[in-house]
Amino acid sequence: MQGFPLNVVSHRSGKVFNLSPFEGDIRDINGNISYIYDNENITPYSYSVTLDEHDIDIEFSPSERSGLFVFRFNEVGNRV
Repeated sequence: MQGFPLNVVSHRSGKVFNLSPFEGDIRDINGNISYIYDNENITPYSYSVTLDEHDIDIEFSPSERSGLFVFRFNEVGNRV
């Protein structure tokens, strides 16, 4: 996984750009961040996942033209 689509052109055209949570020194980011994830839970009205390497829990609730992301950083550090 390389982040979460923050703005989508259409359901077939792909995303405009990604939202990529990161905890650590910003100088350690080299291009796109790839995530290994676990505890994925998908329903028609919600999505949740844990990003293993950074220990970040993410919840997403969609709506007709918007959505709400919640990021829970489980370790103390610099959050970007």
